[in-house]
Amino acid sequence: MLEDVHVRLRGKPAKSSQFSQQLRDINAFAMKNGLLIDEVDRASATSYLEAVRDYCNIVRESGDEGAIADLEETSYITGEALERLRQLGLAQEKVQVLRSQLMDRFRSVIEDK
Repeated sequence: MLEDVHVRLRGKPAKSSQFSQQLRDINAFAMKNGLLIDEVDRASATSYLEAVRDYCNIVRESGDEGAIADLEETSYITGEALERLRQLGLAQEKVQVLRSQLMDRFRSVIEDK
């Protein structure tokens, strides 16, 4: 059941309400089938699915067509796509650092006047 939700999340974006419904479906399935799941395991399952959802959102928001295709085909994302995503993260980080340095410099110049 968990893997079914995992595959559905990877196949297409889920709205927050759909994700919540999927969690309820898992709980209902467990109750209907007499599965006793302790709170630790339930929390682990929820954390797992939340991590899958976050992963899917990050990949989709990256705009990397190769990574998105791999995601939706439920394949592992290729090393090349992961490297592009890593490079995107590094570039963004660099921009933020440089922006912060410039803003600090501008503030010091303005404060000196």
